[in-house]
Amino acid sequence: MPSVRTESSPLRRAVTLSTFSTPVELEHLLQASGVSTLLFERKVLKKDFGEILVELEPQIATAKAGELASLKFPHLRRLAVVGQGASAQSAGMGAIETWADFLAHGEAVEPALVEAIAATTKPADAAVIFFSSGSTGKAKGILSSHRGVTVQCWRWKRMWALGDDVRCWSANGFFWSGNFCMALGATLSAGGSLVLQPTFEPAEALKLMQLEKVSLPVAWPHQWAQLRALPDWEGADLSSFHYVQSPRQTGPQASISTDWTEPRWTYGNTETFTITTCYPSGTPPEVAALWGRGPCLTERAPTPILHPCTPPEMRRGRGPI
Repeated sequence: MPSVRTESSPLRRAVTLSTFSTPVELEHLLQASGVSTLLFERKVLKKDFGEILVELEPQIATAKAGELASLKFPHLRRLAVVGQGASAQSAGMGAIETWADFLAHGEAVEPALVEAIAATTKPADAAVIFFSSGSTGKAKGILSSHRGVTVQCWRWKRMWALGDDVRCWSANGFFWSGNFCMALGATLSAGGSLVLQPTFEPAEALKLMQLEKVSLPVAWPHQWAQLRALPDWEGADLSSFHYVQSPRQTGPQASISTDWTEPRWTYGNTETFTITTCYPSGTPPEVAALWGRGPCLTERAPTPILHPCTPPEMRRGRGPI
């Protein structure tokens, strides 16, 4: 995935960019975030981000590394390609460096200087920009502090009830703030391990889950459906699965045996790294069920009516207030 870092001293912040972005959307993201250093994978599925970037700014193909002076992206100075296609030939563009060349810039930097800069960072300092999906217009960037992101990662460790031996596989990109804190942040906060794929590929994922003894699989319903549809799914050894709601997510799978329960009635604002309400994993059913006994708001003419919630209303999405 493309990942970027902006450096406008004394404020430094990291930005994540979605690999789902169209060229027009990527142009907007680069301009809105004011990135100065862009780190990206050359190819993701059918997209060649090197070609896309040159189409957006032809100077990238001719400028020297570190000397890009673009009127379209006035803050952008340095680009480096990581992962597959990271050689100079495959990059094939003047301003884009290989990963090795990019890392070489740090060889002359004293560790003490890095530590001194880090020591000046405060919890309330700006840390990251995560963008919304753009489904209701142009993607909007949300600036979060170190404290906000860190607390949310710690919080999800508690909500998941993760142990330090957790091994998490996630099907989704970390450019989405929800997956960033729920999968990456919660796992590292617990002291666990991440099992990653460049992109979601169901058959490869199933092999990784067994080989790496994944205990916390994180995926959307349509991705679970693709996994369950695999011919090898029912016979796979997924006995390491612990943090999973079986059989709702996994379907019939003889090797899975767990009494873990997922957090209930979770509502929050992912881009702002907050949870408004949530019952953590392990909450007794009789306690979690109290959520549905609060007052509901029914919108009926001529005026809204407050009354006790009932299960049918909760299924229609009318939660308590």
